[in-house]
Formats: sequence, C-alpha cells, structure tokens
Amino acid sequence: MTARLSTELYSAAAAGDLGEVQRLVAAGADVNAFEHPLRAASHKGHAAVVKWLLAAGADVNAGLDDGDAALMSAVRHGHAEVLQLLLDAGGDVDAADDSGSTPLMEAARRGDAVILQLLLDGEADVEAADNVGSTALLIAARHGHAEIVEQLLAVEANADAVNHYGSTALILSARYGHTDILQQLLADDASITVRDETGSTALTWAVRKQHAAAVEELLEAGADGGSALIAAARKGNAARVKVLLGAGAPDDAVDDNGRTALMIAAAGGYADVVQLLLASHAAVDTTTANGRTALMMAAAGGHADSVQLLLAEGAALSAASADGRTALMMAAAGGHADVLQLLLAE
Repeated sequence: MTARLSTELYSAAAAGDLGEVQRLVAAGADVNAFEHPLRAASHKGHAAVVKWLLAAGADVNAGLDDGDAALMSAVRHGHAEVLQLLLDAGGDVDAADDSGSTPLMEAARRGDAVILQLLLDGEADVEAADNVGSTALLIAARHGHAEIVEQLLAVEANADAVNHYGSTALILSARYGHTDILQQLLADDASITVRDETGSTALTWAVRKQHAAAVEELLEAGADGGSALIAAARKGNAARVKVLLGAGAPDDAVDDNGRTALMIAAAGGYADVVQLLLASHAAVDTTTANGRTALMMAAAGGHADSVQLLLAEGAALSAASADGRTALMMAAAGGHADVLQLLLAE
C-alpha cells in the first residue's frame, strides 16, 4: 500500500497536481519516499507543489547521493521560481553530480543568467572545479556565454584558473572564436602567456583555428605575434601566416638563428608564404649574423619559385655571405640548374 501511494505521489508531483499530492499525503504517502516527489516537481517546474511539499517536511537535499537533488534538477531545467524556493529551504547550492559538476557549472553551461545569479546570491562557490578541473568560468568561456562570463568576473572569479588540460578561460575563448569573451577576459588582465598541455597559448589556438578577430585582440594585448608568424612560416602554413599578417603581426621578428619569417619560408621552399610576406612588405634583404639572405637560402635549397618571387621584389643578387658566397654560387654548389638559369638571367 505504502509503495503504491509513493508511486502515485511521484506521478502527481510530476504532473503538478497539488490537490492529488495533498490527498495522497493525507492518505499516508511519504513525502520523502525513495522516488523523491520533490525532485519530480522541481524537474517539471511546479512551484506550488514544491512549496507545499517543503512545508510538509520534504527533504530539500534528498537525492544528493546520486547527484541529482531537487535543486540541481531545477537548475538544469531553468526553473527560477522553484530554485529560489529550494535555496530558501536550505538546498545545498554546491552539491555536485558524479562528474563533479555543481549547479553553478550547470547554469554556466546552459547560459542561464537568471539561474546563475540566484546561485551567486545563494553564495555558490565560484571556484569549485569539476572532475577535469573546469570552473564555471571555464565552462562559460568554452560555450560562448558572454553574459555569464561577465557575471562571474563581477564576483571576482579567477580569470586564470587552469583545468587538467592546462586550458584557461582565455585559451578556450580563443580556441572557439568567442572574441567578445576574450575581450572581457583581457580587460580582467587574464594571462596571455599560459600554455596548455599541448604547449599552445591563446594566440596559438586563435591562429590555428583562423579566428582573425581573436588574433587581432591578442596581438593588441601584447601576445607574441612575431614568434607565432615564425612558427607558421616554418610549417609553411599560408593560412595562418595570412591571418597573422592581417592582424598586424610584426614580420621582422627573428628566431634563435637570426632568421626572419621570410628567410624561413624561402629556405623551406614555401612560395605561397614567401609571396604573402613580400606582399606585406617584409624586408627582402635582411641578413643573418653570417650574412645570409632569403635569396641565398632559397637558391641553396633549389626553390626556383621562391627565388623568382624574391628577384621580382628586387632581392640583391650581388650580396655575399660572411664566407664570400653569393646566391649564384650557392645554387651552383647545389646543382640547381633551374635556379641558376633564373639568377643568370638577371
């Protein structure tokens, strides 16, 4: 009899039938039965039933053991009125589910600003992290919820919190192209130098995903665009080079060997990258410490297309390295007949 009444109470609570709920409780149904009628009513947003069950002695935190108490259910389904009732009744605002996700994280994931504010007013732990180390701020940044990010930063959420993969909110906003959030985080002095487990910074991700607006914001904030440009040139990645140049990355930065992006692209035979750099007016005759130029590097490698582009831009054919060798001599030493023909034609 009791089990049947409990099942009927659960169904009545889920349906929002307050009269039936009252009748069943009067008949002996347990408001704290294992099926949790309070959670059922909270899930469906039946505020009147929730209010009555709480007054009748329902345990506001029933269901915590399986990570789905009434309060979490109300959050997940966006029922603000029910949430307030549960908070007022002492619902555990920081109770986490099996993944470590708290109600605040769930609200951040859903982008529900009203629910999130109620939780913040209820003193939810802003720095709580789930099983992979993500806080509500990281979750909001990942999912592109700018209003949520603003709310969390307003209560001084740690902008540089790092999850188990080494990602910060800034890295995630750059990776997924959420430029508005990236701007918010930069205004909050989020670090631009943090690297995730792959060694990538926010700029690295923005460039990799070709989020031009994010790249521009990061460069304006002082991110190392020169090094990013060199890395892109080294891989011959014209798309990334184009994004960086368009965002204003400096083309005169050098690597540890004193080589510019133009030299690196010329040495690698990446003609499309060479063309992009020349079009952005990269200095064509810059030399390394041993006097080598981009033309010499292209000639030594037998990269005729790059040699042709550099010559068209007025690269100095007569320039010699520290050991006295010219581009012509280097091409000859490598047996690059097509390059020799181009150089001799000059």
